[in-house]
Amino acid sequence: MPILDDVLHKPSHSTVFTKLDLKLGYWHVTLDEESSYLTTFQTCFGRYRYPRLPFGLNVSAEVFQKKVLQVFGDMDGVIVVVDDLIVDGATKEEHDHNLRAVLQKCQEFGIKLNANKMDLAQGTIRFMGHIITKDGIRVDPDKIKAIDTYPVPKNFEQLRWFLGMVNYLARYMPSLRKVLHPLRNLVKKDTPFVWSESQEAAFQYIKQLVATSPILSYYDTKKELLVENDASEYGLGSTLLQEGKPIAFASRTFSQSERNYAQIEKELLAVVFGLQKFHHYTYDRKVTVVTDHKPLVAISSKPLHRAPRRLQALLLKTQTYDYDMMHMPGTQIPISDALSRAPTKDEEAQLLEEVCNLSLIDVPDHRLNEIRGATQKDETLKCLMDTISNGWPEDKNQVHACLLPYFPFRDELTVQDGIILRGERVVIPHSLRLDMKMKVHSGHPGINASLRRARERIYWPGMSKDIRNYVETCDTCATYGTKQAAQALQMHEVPSRPWKKVGADLLSFKGRQYLIKVDYYSQFFELDHIPETTSRKVIYKLKHHFSRHGIPDTLISDNGPQFSSADFKNFARTWSFKHDPISPGNSKANGAAEASVKIAKSTMMKCQRCREDPFLAFLNMRNTPTEGTTPCNVSLVGVPKHFFRPQLRRSNQAGSTQKGQSWKTKSSKLHRNSPQGRIYQDWP
Repeated sequence: MPILDDVLHKPSHSTVFTKLDLKLGYWHVTLDEESSYLTTFQTCFGRYRYPRLPFGLNVSAEVFQKKVLQVFGDMDGVIVVVDDLIVDGATKEEHDHNLRAVLQKCQEFGIKLNANKMDLAQGTIRFMGHIITKDGIRVDPDKIKAIDTYPVPKNFEQLRWFLGMVNYLARYMPSLRKVLHPLRNLVKKDTPFVWSESQEAAFQYIKQLVATSPILSYYDTKKELLVENDASEYGLGSTLLQEGKPIAFASRTFSQSERNYAQIEKELLAVVFGLQKFHHYTYDRKVTVVTDHKPLVAISSKPLHRAPRRLQALLLKTQTYDYDMMHMPGTQIPISDALSRAPTKDEEAQLLEEVCNLSLIDVPDHRLNEIRGATQKDETLKCLMDTISNGWPEDKNQVHACLLPYFPFRDELTVQDGIILRGERVVIPHSLRLDMKMKVHSGHPGINASLRRARERIYWPGMSKDIRNYVETCDTCATYGTKQAAQALQMHEVPSRPWKKVGADLLSFKGRQYLIKVDYYSQFFELDHIPETTSRKVIYKLKHHFSRHGIPDTLISDNGPQFSSADFKNFARTWSFKHDPISPGNSKANGAAEASVKIAKSTMMKCQRCREDPFLAFLNMRNTPTEGTTPCNVSLVGVPKHFFRPQLRRSNQAGSTQKGQSWKTKSSKLHRNSPQGRIYQDWP
C-alpha cells in the first residue's frame, strides 16, 4: 500500500486535476475457484461463497491495489490509491491527454467509474483529508470543521479520537507540539481522567492552530533538499525545506536518559531523527543537513573511527544517507528551533544503544554508588551537572570560573544517573581523587602504566600531573625501582596470534621457586610456584598452561637441566611444539621471559613491603593497556591450537607477521572489548 508521502507530492507541477472513483471497486477482481472457496460463509439458507473479491477481508485492499497498479501503475500523471484515481497535468492539454488514456484503459479492462464521485478538470481537489492545489497542500476544511466543532472530551476514548485527528494533520503545524503535552499525559496508563485548566487551554489552542495551518509546498526531486535540525533542553525538531518553503515538520521530546546527553549528542540525535523521519525524501539522494551546532560539521566530516566513541553509534545511523552538513545560527533556522523547544511526547522513541550506557564502563556498582554520592556533595561538579543539563554558553567568558577546565571538551560531557561522564570515563569528585590515585597505582606499576590504567576509565582536570607526582613520590617505587641499562635490541619475529610463541624461565624469590611463561604476542605471563625445579614439575605446570591457552608452535627457554632433559624433549615431541633453547650467556634471545622475570620479582618485592596481594597486582597489570589494549584482552581471544587444529591455513601464511603487528598496535574503537572486533585473518 502506498503511504501518504508517496501520493501527496506527486503532482508537484500540476495545475489541473481530476478525481475518479472506481464503482464497487473490489468486485472488479474475479476470484479463482480455490480462492473463492476460502470465502465460504454459513447462513440459515446454506453455504455461500464470493465469486469476486469481497469487501472486509484483511488482504482485499492490498490485492486490489496490486491489480489496479497493473492497469494504471505505469501511466504518467496518474495516482492510484485503492479505488481512488487522480489524473493531473501541468496544462489543460496534458491533463486531457492523461485523462483520455485512463478512460481508454478503463474501457479496455471493463472498469466502471462512479459518475456521482467524479471531479473533472478542477484547480483544487479533496483527497485523503487534504486539499491538493497547484500551489501546494493544505488541510481539508471539513477536517478543520470537524476539529473546530469537536466537543470537550469526557473520557479517554474521546480524547484519543481527538488526538488521532490532530496528529493526522501535524505536518501542517510546526507549533502544534508545544500544547500536546498536557493532553498526552492524560491518556497515559494508570492516569485518572481529570480535565483541568491546562487541558482546556491546550484543547482550545489546538483548534486555533488547525484553523490557521499553512500551505505546504510540493516535494520536487530536482530541487535541492534541506533538513534543518535543532535540539533544546527537552526535545528536538526538524523541518524539510526546498527553496526556503516548508514541506513537512516533525518534532519529539527527549526520553529521560536522552535529557542527560551532552549538547553535541542532542544535536546529532536531532540530525538522525530528521533524516530518519523524512526517510522517504532523504534516502537515495543528496541532502543538505543544517545545524546550529558548529562542532558537528567538523565531526561529521571525519572517518567514523576518529569520532568520539559516544557519537559513533549515532554517526553510524547517518551513513545510510548521502548528505553534506552545514552550520547556520539558530536565529536563521527559527522553525526547527521552535519545534525543538516545544516538542511532542513520543512514547515510542527508541533509546539509542550503547551511546549513554553505564554498563560500558568497567566500574563496579558499589564504586559507582560511592562516586554518585560524592558527586552530589562536590560543589564544582554540582555546578557542572547543571550547566550540562541547561546548556553551555557560547562565550567562554560567561562560564563560571570553576568550570573553565571543562570548557574545551564540553561537548563530551554528559550526566548519566547522577554521574558525570567524559565520553566513557567517569569524572571523579575531588574527595575521591586520592583514593583513585592509590587504586591506579595498586601493585606499584610505573608512571606510564598507572596513567594508561587511569585514562581508560576515569578523569578529572590535571589528572595526569597528579598521578605522575603521586608515583614519583611513592617510597616503595623509589626503594625497589630499577633502572635498566641500555642494551642492543634483538629483533624477534612477531607472532600472528596469541600463544603461538612463548618463553619460559625460572625465578627464585624468598627461597621459593617459580615457573614463568610469557606470550610473545600479548606479553601476558603466567607465574606458578613449583616445589622443586625438576623437569617433571615444569612439564606438569606447562601442561596446565597449554590446556588453557593452547599448544604453542614454539617454546623458548634457556639450557637449564629442566629444559634440556630427555623428558622435556619427549614432551615437546609428544605435544607437537618446537623447543628452541637459547645459547648460554645470550639471555636477550629470550627477552620477553627475562623481562617478565624482572617485572614479577619487582612486583612481589613491592607488594611484600606494602603488605599487598601480589596476585591482585598481577591482575591489575594484565588489565593495564599497552599499545591500545590490555594483555588480558589480547591473549584471551581466539581459538587455541590443539591436536585437531595443528596448522594454520597456508593461503594466509604470507604476510601473517605484518598482520599480527598491525593488529597489535591499534585498538578498535567500534568494538571495544568485543571478540568480533579482533579477527585473526590467518586462523582456520
